[in-house]
Amino acid sequence: AGLRTRRALDLGPLTGFEGQISYYHVDFSNRLLAISPTTTITAIISGAPIIANVGSVKTDGVDAAATLRFGDRFSLYNALSYNNSRYADNYTVGAAQTVVPTAGKKVPGSPDWLNKTVATLNGDGVELQLIGDYIGRRYATFTNDLKVPGYFTLSGRIGFDMPLSGEGLAKKLNVSLNVTN
Repeated sequence: AGLRTRRALDLGPLTGFEGQISYYHVDFSNRLLAISPTTTITAIISGAPIIANVGSVKTDGVDAAATLRFGDRFSLYNALSYNNSRYADNYTVGAAQTVVPTAGKKVPGSPDWLNKTVATLNGDGVELQLIGDYIGRRYATFTNDLKVPGYFTLSGRIGFDMPLSGEGLAKKLNVSLNVTN
């Protein structure tokens, strides 16, 4: 479920606003997992993993995004996402049916928070962008005993529109240089 809006504004330098917010809920059942038949990593001691149904995952999240426009030449975009994905069940492994305590644990590799910000400057066939991405802390194991810290990256882009003769399939060509860390 979500809401979306787009408005022209006359608030000094601020001339436009676009925004949206969405909520989502997912009940995923019959989660399949490749379980090692040994306690040793299967890359060291061979053994085909066993595919097993290990239960359900419940996910709730919110996505919000907004673009502020300052005339035709400058815009500022920001998107923020919150995700809470958790296992609903424990599962068992091995002949002894050892319980792996995953119920209530966060899904590994799925950060709580994501954020993206893009500042764009346009002018006479040239576009400059500065792009920031934040990826929040996330767990690296099913039992949440190892986590990876969040991090931020910054990228830049400069693009040029090159008009073509107008004959043929294309009317212009866009060439860009991107720097990403």
